[in-house]
Amino acid sequence: MNYESPKFQEFTLPGVKHIDALDAYTLIMEAKASLIDVREEDEYKEGVPEALNVHFFPLSRSVSWAPEFKNQQCIIMCAHGIRSVRVCEWLANLGFDHIMSLDGGFEQWQHSGLPVRNA
Repeated sequence: MNYESPKFQEFTLPGVKHIDALDAYTLIMEAKASLIDVREEDEYKEGVPEALNVHFFPLSRSVSWAPEFKNQQCIIMCAHGIRSVRVCEWLANLGFDHIMSLDGGFEQWQHSGLPVRNA
C-alpha cells in the first residue's frame, strides 16, 4: 500500500513513504488515515473535502495541531508531492511514525478521478 520510491514524481527524501491516490482514498474513506493538506490557502480553495488544511511553510510554524495526529496514520498532501515530502521528513524528525506523502499530490488525486471540492 505504501512504498519508498514515488511513481508519479521524481523528488523524494530518504525514509519518506509514499502512497498513491487510490490507496489513500480507501484509507481515508475507511477512517484509517487522516489527510493533511499543506498547500497554501489560495491553493486549498480547490481540494479534497475530507482534508485538514495546515499551513506548514516555513516549517518553523507551530505544530499545535500535531499531538492528536502523532500516533495516527496521516497522509500529507500538497500540489505535486514535493512540499509533502519535506513535511513528512520534518514530522518524522519530530517523532511521527505513521506518515506518508501523497505521491504526485493533489494533481495525481485529480488525475485519478477522485472527489474534489471546487473553488
